[in-house]
Amino acid sequence: MLRLHPEPGFYLDMGANSAIDLSNTFALDRRGWRGVAVDPFPADFGSTAANRTCAVVAAAVSGAGGMEVRFVRPVNNTAIGGILDTLDTHKNAALAAAGTRIVKLRTLGIRELLAGRSADGSLPGNLPSVPRHIDYLSLDVEGQEATILEAWPFDMHSIGLITVEHNYEEPKRRRIREVLLHNGFHYAHHVDVDDWYVNDTLYGHHAATSEPLTRPGTAAVGDVQSAWVQARKHVLSIAHYVLLMSLAVVIMTGGVALGGRWRARLMP
Repeated sequence: MLRLHPEPGFYLDMGANSAIDLSNTFALDRRGWRGVAVDPFPADFGSTAANRTCAVVAAAVSGAGGMEVRFVRPVNNTAIGGILDTLDTHKNAALAAAGTRIVKLRTLGIRELLAGRSADGSLPGNLPSVPRHIDYLSLDVEGQEATILEAWPFDMHSIGLITVEHNYEEPKRRRIREVLLHNGFHYAHHVDVDDWYVNDTLYGHHAATSEPLTRPGTAAVGDVQSAWVQARKHVLSIAHYVLLMSLAVVIMTGGVALGGRWRARLMP
């Protein structure tokens, strides 16, 4: 993200869970970004250690608002939790975890979140202001990703870069790709269970990368890429050295054997 957008921007972190652990936006706060973190049960955002500067919305966001849903509440603020009907891959693990609770929540629609108010007044007061352009969207809501993107008003709120969790679930992953390609994005890369999409209008296809990346966390993406490139160069240098030494041994061994044969022939 920082390679494409080095100056401070605005992010929307949906399914933020923890303020620090496995956070895609913790490092952005440290670099002067503004943002909104959304999670039904946000963890540690008010702690001194986290020192997060973003606004926090405690809500279960979906494509449509005002729906009553059963929500698997994480145990001890682990990352496994979500709307029961769409939890998919992690459902069995989440339900089997000791102490897991299923609670009833009312959803906040993505359009309501972006507009800054809940239509049915289920959330008190005004929601944090979201600008018309979002530089980075982190979308990890355990099964609701496609539904949210299909309801997203791209004509009113543009996005620069998106990382979206898919968990290799079909047809969800295909639905995500179809809606983003249709709205001017291109698929850039995938990191573990996340796909990366870049806005063609803002960054173009040159932003796509074939370099292996690690899952974004507290480290900046640009820093991770740089470290990986340096490590690869180091490995290649070692490989070249080993190859040259092997060739030298072969040449020397061959030279000794050849010299021996010539000496045997020249000796009376």
